[in-house]
Amino acid sequence: MYRFHRPSRWRHHHHMASASPCALPPTDRKSPTSCDLGKPNIPMQHPPTSGSLPKQPHVQPHRSSHPSTTALPIQTLGPLAEHPLRLISSTTCPLLTPSNGVASPPLKFPNATALQAPYYPENAHSTSPPKAQCSPSEQQLHLPAPTSAPGNKQAHLEELDRLLGATNTMHAIMPADQPTDRRHDTTYYNPQIKEKVAPDGTRTFRVRGTAGGDRINYPGDVSSSCADVAVVKTLIKSVVSDDAHWMTADIKDYYLMTPLPRSEYIRISTKLLPAAIIAKYQLTNFIHNEKVLFEVTQGMYGLPQAGLLAQQRLIAHLAESDYHECPNVPCLFRHATNSVAFSLVVDDFGIKYKDKADADHLIACIRSLYELKVDWSGGQYLGITIKFDSSARTATLSMPGYIHKILARFYPDLTRGAPSPAIYIPPNYGAHTQTAVTDETPPLDAAGILRTQQIIGCFLFYARIVDYTMLPSTTAISSDQAHATEATAAAVDRLAAYAASYPNNELVLTACDMILHMQSDGSHLSRSRARGVAGGIAYFGNAGEPTHINGAIHVHSCIIDVVVASVAECEYASLYMLARIGEWLRTIAIALGYPQPPTVIFCDNACAVGIANDSVKLHRTKTIDMRFHWIRDRVRQGHFLVEWRKGASNLADFFTKPLPVHVHQSLMPYLIHTPAGPPNPFHRSRAAKGAARKVSKLSSPALPPV
Repeated sequence: MYRFHRPSRWRHHHHMASASPCALPPTDRKSPTSCDLGKPNIPMQHPPTSGSLPKQPHVQPHRSSHPSTTALPIQTLGPLAEHPLRLISSTTCPLLTPSNGVASPPLKFPNATALQAPYYPENAHSTSPPKAQCSPSEQQLHLPAPTSAPGNKQAHLEELDRLLGATNTMHAIMPADQPTDRRHDTTYYNPQIKEKVAPDGTRTFRVRGTAGGDRINYPGDVSSSCADVAVVKTLIKSVVSDDAHWMTADIKDYYLMTPLPRSEYIRISTKLLPAAIIAKYQLTNFIHNEKVLFEVTQGMYGLPQAGLLAQQRLIAHLAESDYHECPNVPCLFRHATNSVAFSLVVDDFGIKYKDKADADHLIACIRSLYELKVDWSGGQYLGITIKFDSSARTATLSMPGYIHKILARFYPDLTRGAPSPAIYIPPNYGAHTQTAVTDETPPLDAAGILRTQQIIGCFLFYARIVDYTMLPSTTAISSDQAHATEATAAAVDRLAAYAASYPNNELVLTACDMILHMQSDGSHLSRSRARGVAGGIAYFGNAGEPTHINGAIHVHSCIIDVVVASVAECEYASLYMLARIGEWLRTIAIALGYPQPPTVIFCDNACAVGIANDSVKLHRTKTIDMRFHWIRDRVRQGHFLVEWRKGASNLADFFTKPLPVHVHQSLMPYLIHTPAGPPNPFHRSRAAKGAARKVSKLSSPALPPV
């Protein structure tokens, strides 16, 4: 990615255009660069040299409607050749619906191509507006690329009308009206296309007008919190455990209606301002150097402080109706008297309620300030599909189609599956010393490393949300992806083949007493550079049944960040890491109204159990990292009970190392549910494969044995 010089004043940008990495001759630009933002290569006009084309007379573009007054020649502009001001003088150009609510006739444009919104294909399916990668000087050289999607033009126009009218997010000002001490904070406009595909295939478009956040120097706090995965899963599990109901809600224009403590300033090129917008809001007099300066007075996408300010306003509004955030669990809210409890992730609500009147009270509270979309079925939340079975008292979490999209993107020609996510390397039984397996394969190039990181990033989200069986292999690969080799690439291919064999796995949460249980395990010297692995699983179950796996709320498989001296220290470190997560899960459960007795943690190392319970004397263990003894203090406080359990019955062993295929397959039902469905061409049992080999061998005796 290019690093662009950040000019101190906007008026200097036109002097820097020739030095920009984007300002290359058309013949030198073989492929788009990172500053193109996905737009096609539009030939750029360069200043004529001596003896070339004659100079064009300088004309102020905002004072004339002649086509020759545009900043770039007609040949360079392509379909955007006509200046927006020229369209205003057309015979029919009724305005948009004004902000006073009086309806106007529909818009008719003499040249629709001049109103096309910028379209960046790689951002069309993004979940949040990315920051622009070009500085304002490059934006002067690049024009919005046309798109064939018919909804984009109208969506762009509606977004600008929303910003200028419906939400009063910004308004035009003269350059002289901008405070001199804020001129260095002036940023640019970077509209982003959002495309949503409904289950029936209907496509809807939304353009989000985004400010360049990298040009904003906001002096206050900008970070906001949201509910994490453990909070959401615990809340969903409490729904089935309490025989309650579930619904979801989403606030519209969440960022756009929050007053800013100080104004921000943004310049928008006239190329991005449709003629109807210029006419409706009388922007002609504000055009200066083919740009309009706007003062932003309310929250807007891209502003670094927009999220925190919007959240603070929402929390204050909810508190007026006695919906308060739990003191120790961010973004988990409960009402003072009724049955409502909900998680908040930005503007998405996951709501638990028992009486419909309680849910209506929350909806009325939010709608008194925001426009709210409600889904009483609650089937989708944060990209997770949730199905409730009231008779079985279960909640099933899944992500249908997610694996298929990953495979279509990275492995379109995949033909074989795999029964496990990683290859098991058995120990050398009988050997006095076990030798470490070293990776001596050639390293990957930059493109191969990037591809590995992209694939693992996609799988990691899925493994943490739904399919826990993929987590050990995913985290093992991610620990080496910065220095990936051909062996790493082969491990990624194996993981993808396993995902293809089980693309629709589900996580089933069953009703219970909401008592937390955990199992811990450690693997000593199982990673490169003498590193150990900590594995653990946490789940809510019934009192007196700590061994009954009831849909895990959290699992982890991570590298211990210090080199430990023994197996006992490795197991003890794993206990410490799991207990820290256990304290957080206990806090969530208590906040939801489930008091917790001492949480049982199973461990298969007697020495580690003895150290945690103060039942052994410390001699050779005095050198253990001091922070690991945190677990001893919490045991003394009565938060945990550390008990020994043999390794064959410890499910946490699953998350520390690759296992043989038959062991992996036997443990899968404890972690996930594979739904019945049509035959999967990637998923064949080992018996079926063996039978196929025998048939192939008998029918083709000339073939070599498999």
